[in-house]
Amino acid sequence: MLSDSRIALNRIICPRLTLEEFFKLCAELGLSGVELRNDLPGGRIIDDYSPARARALGEQYGIKILTINALQQFNLGPLLEEKTEEAKQLADLARSVGCEAVVLCPNNDPQDARDAERMYADTVRALQVFGPVFEQSGVAAYVEPLGFSQSSLASAVKAQEAIRASGFSCYRIVFDTFHHILGPDTSELLEAGLDVILICIVHASAT
Repeated sequence: MLSDSRIALNRIICPRLTLEEFFKLCAELGLSGVELRNDLPGGRIIDDYSPARARALGEQYGIKILTINALQQFNLGPLLEEKTEEAKQLADLARSVGCEAVVLCPNNDPQDARDAERMYADTVRALQVFGPVFEQSGVAAYVEPLGFSQSSLASAVKAQEAIRASGFSCYRIVFDTFHHILGPDTSELLEAGLDVILICIVHASAT
């Protein structure tokens, strides 16, 4: 059984709570970690708080901000310049609030006409471009494969290959149980081909 110290809450479970209310809830539950998001109503990761105030609230309630979720469509080639700028902004915010990492989510669009080879190449290229951003900021980047059939990166094993091909050490993998069920990785493939040391966080979103 996992100890409470290894369990964190994703803010999506209580999207109507203010950031302070969410921190307070986590503290009352005996938890010390949270994942923030940029896709809640209003799109404000830390509400209307300044980074300094958000960091102070975390310290007040004994809460560590583990990740900010997410840099979406990170591996869509035509958006690379735009996404690089967004990566810089997210990394700066993460550093300012004492957050460990930013989550990177791949393009997930049924209209994506790229073949598998191009999707992989664009994934590696994006990780190579973002690498200096995260290394210079001191913030890690967690790649989250999305298991949907239209996802441009559905496999944790493939994500590992892309991370290694990028040449940067700032990357780790988010392993989401829901997306694993949907995705192509079998238990045998994971056992044979995935280095669990690269898994930094598990989204327990399905059984």
